[in-house]
Amino acid sequence: MPAGLLGDCRRKSDHFLVRVSIDQPMQGQVDTLVHEFAHAVAFIEWEETSQHGPIWAQAYADCYRIYEKTVTG
Repeated sequence: MPAGLLGDCRRKSDHFLVRVSIDQPMQGQVDTLVHEFAHAVAFIEWEETSQHGPIWAQAYADCYRIYEKTVTG
């Protein structure tokens, strides 16, 4: 990954490629992974952009809620 980039999400023809930098603490990697998953969800739902718009914000909240529920039970 380029220096300073924590992660990215790229749309391929039939899937998404999500990458997370290992140059951050484990919790930072998890937070970045949830962030990038939200980009994939937002793209699938409607927002064909990498921007942090309202659809992405809702997807991020939903993804983080699922992560917290999984971790805390």
